[in-house]
Amino acid sequence: MVKMISDWCLEEKRASRSLIFSIFYQCCSPQEGMHKYLFFAIFAFGAVFALFVTFLSEYLRTQCCGVELHNTAKIQHKVFTPLPHENYLEVADEDALGLILRKTWVSTDVTTSKTGLDAEAMGSLQAALEMKHVGKNEKAWKLFQHAVALAPKHSDILTYYGEFLEQTQNDVLTADQLYFQALAFSPEHSRALSNRERTARIVEEMDRCTLKRIDDKRDQISSIPDSNSAFRRVKKEAYFQHIYHTVGIEGNTMTLAQTRSIVETRMAVAGKSVMEHNEILGLDAAMKYINATLVNR
Repeated sequence: MVKMISDWCLEEKRASRSLIFSIFYQCCSPQEGMHKYLFFAIFAFGAVFALFVTFLSEYLRTQCCGVELHNTAKIQHKVFTPLPHENYLEVADEDALGLILRKTWVSTDVTTSKTGLDAEAMGSLQAALEMKHVGKNEKAWKLFQHAVALAPKHSDILTYYGEFLEQTQNDVLTADQLYFQALAFSPEHSRALSNRERTARIVEEMDRCTLKRIDDKRDQISSIPDSNSAFRRVKKEAYFQHIYHTVGIEGNTMTLAQTRSIVETRMAVAGKSVMEHNEILGLDAAMKYINATLVNR
């Protein structure tokens, strides 16, 4: 009985093994239908796996960069916000703003620089006054010049420098000019006003005397008769000098002797351009016309 049961179990085991092998063989057999099912299963598995990986990566990125995504969403919301009416828009001109900023920076820098120069100029002025007080006029003069160079529009410096020149060098003309400049920058400067009132009369008297001397010399020259040979020679030489210097200012390269030769002989000078010859001859003709028509009127 036991042997029969054992034989039956062995037969059942063999039958089940043969069934498993047959099923495996059928699944792995190179049949056309089985290939189609196998390929479809592989494709479906790959698609599902890809979707799973995609959703997992999105979830992780959202959890790690939640703050950045939130700010990006805000920025996008602002970009697509409808703009107000054009009358309510106030757009700043970037070029004008940059120009204003540059001007502000430059003006601040210049103000600081001017403040430093004024302070140094006032220090030089104090040192110059001290040198003047002890009688060291040469050092005082250099210090005054340095102060004026640093602050040429400072009324106090100009006024004290004018007084120094007036007292030590008797240069009333330059002092009067310095007082005038000081008043141009500070019209209410009392010291410059008093000095200017005093020097203006002196300068006016000096101008009157100078003009009188010029008139006297003019009358002396006019009293000389035209028949005087020396006078005619001087007038002729002055005439050549006048033509030579006038064309020389315009770039003419003729010498005084060449200019005299052209005016007297009307002969061309070798190596000189026609334009230079015409400048001399044209001025000679203009001077003769003036002397013949306008001088005696």
